[in-house]
Amino acid sequence: MMLGELYGLGDDAAGAPTGSVLLYQGVWQVTPTLNVNTIVSRVSQAVRMYGLQVTNSQNDGGAFTLGNFNVTFLLQVTGGGYSQPEDAASMVDHAYYTVVGRMPVSSSAFLQSESGTYGGGIPPNVPPGGSGSPPPDLTTWITSNAWWLALLGAAVVVLPKIL
Repeated sequence: MMLGELYGLGDDAAGAPTGSVLLYQGVWQVTPTLNVNTIVSRVSQAVRMYGLQVTNSQNDGGAFTLGNFNVTFLLQVTGGGYSQPEDAASMVDHAYYTVVGRMPVSSSAFLQSESGTYGGGIPPNVPPGGSGSPPPDLTTWITSNAWWLALLGAAVVVLPKIL
């Protein structure tokens, strides 16, 4: 039985039935103890308990990412289904919360295929994370990397004195 049927919405309202493919996009944050790859890996495993399987993922974070990074998951609904794609996004958000201890900056989910026969990975015209948000400007980049810039500034001042 679908969640939509449970609430009297019928099959037509079931926006993410079993077997469907969803595109999840989120803006997440790293923590001092967890890097981007660890977070993405742990969340990918945690969503299985909610009837979701990550079939493909991409992110724009790296080993030196501080602050926010964009993540995109292609999800296969393996459990009982969801009334709306956003319900599945809430489950991914909760999995992120259990891993990191905070909620995502933003997230959204879109139905790619109800039949589960979606033929590709993440569509090439979809930027990672966000809902089509433009790339960050210089101010956003400086804010996101303030700690690294401060560390670099301290190194420039301290290293010559040590040497």
